[in-house]
Amino acid sequence: MKAVLISLFVGIIMVGCYSYDDSFERTVRLQIQDAISLENRETYSVGDTLFFEVRFSRFLKEEGFSSLLDIYESTDEEQLLYTFGVSKYSDFSNRYESIAIDPALVLGPRFDDANFSGSLFNSDMVVELNDTQDFYESRVGIVLVETGDFQLDLDFLTFDTYYFDNDVQVAIEHSFSNDSVINTEFTVVE
Repeated sequence: MKAVLISLFVGIIMVGCYSYDDSFERTVRLQIQDAISLENRETYSVGDTLFFEVRFSRFLKEEGFSSLLDIYESTDEEQLLYTFGVSKYSDFSNRYESIAIDPALVLGPRFDDANFSGSLFNSDMVVELNDTQDFYESRVGIVLVETGDFQLDLDFLTFDTYYFDNDVQVAIEHSFSNDSVINTEFTVVE
């Protein structure tokens, strides 16, 4: 009985010493708008490449704070991970349907770290801190290899840190403002 009480007492003390803040990092959720530009000709030929660019400051407004958050200083990350999509119009469903893209047809800075143990998809791209270290940037090209009506899925992209040993993680959610006039639909012809 005495051993059970001692074990129970030690267990209570150990649970009391453990805190949620002791083992989990802080995730900061940020918002940006209109950080994507698209060079859309609206009509392409098979073999053409469609390009889009992402660019946003490393200093972003954090809700509830008067000073800007320095993403690089807070996370020590020169790259942030994101994934985009492409949809193709289907006559069968009468709507755009998400399609897979061969990674060989996507040009641009891609997540590539043999030391990372996470499970990622082939379409994971990165925005990289530029040479002057004031903006995160990415230029992505998609080689168009088949005909049809397509749409880039760029709404609600999220740029994330991907190393989880940092004290601060960021998730930067992108959206287009109501004033934005970006057309993500395009047609590919022979």
